[in-house]
Amino acid sequence: MVNINHSRAIIFDCDGVLFNSNTQKSDAFGKVLEGYPAEQVKSFVKYHKETGGVSRYVKFRKFFEEFLNHSGIFEEEYQKVLESFSEECISIYKNSELTPGALELLQEIRLLGKPMYVASGSDENELQASFELRGIDSFFNGIYGSPKTKAECVDKINESQRLEEAIFIGDSMSDYSTAKSFGMKFIFMKKYTEMNRDQIKFCEQEADLVIDSLQDLL
Repeated sequence: MVNINHSRAIIFDCDGVLFNSNTQKSDAFGKVLEGYPAEQVKSFVKYHKETGGVSRYVKFRKFFEEFLNHSGIFEEEYQKVLESFSEECISIYKNSELTPGALELLQEIRLLGKPMYVASGSDENELQASFELRGIDSFFNGIYGSPKTKAECVDKINESQRLEEAIFIGDSMSDYSTAKSFGMKFIFMKKYTEMNRDQIKFCEQEADLVIDSLQDLL
């Protein structure tokens, strides 16, 4: 049984959990790669959706190395794509809606005195600036993101919390695997996930609790 009241800390993924931003992020991956071969871009966006929680730094490098089979120097192109994607993400976080129940749940957990954290595949500096802009940064004891891996983000939290008594709320395979590798309870929030059918079925079967949105935890 998963009970937030009895947890030591709560860790949230960002996209698809706190923000309804998964679709916009996927569109942005395709948008910044306009001009590259359409079939490879389409395959890459599909790969992105199935690997939520993996940072853009890893994904875009994979695009050039594996989807385009670039064996030469592509660092300038890589950096240009990263810069364009960063601009897109800043706009997305500025305009995306919080998911249903997100603000109310954050307020409720704060009243319980439970520490809260963000562990995301999104860029850490962008996350911190965007959360401050949206006025929700004060809810969290730490906001972590890439270029750290998801596991490295949680390892930072592990320095101050006993994570075997914590809860991770996420919407991807990387969220699930990270939660379990640290001995945490995992809540699978499925409403906005972009995983494929088999991945969703796996998380539904293996999660400690399945919810549609954060509203279900109120």
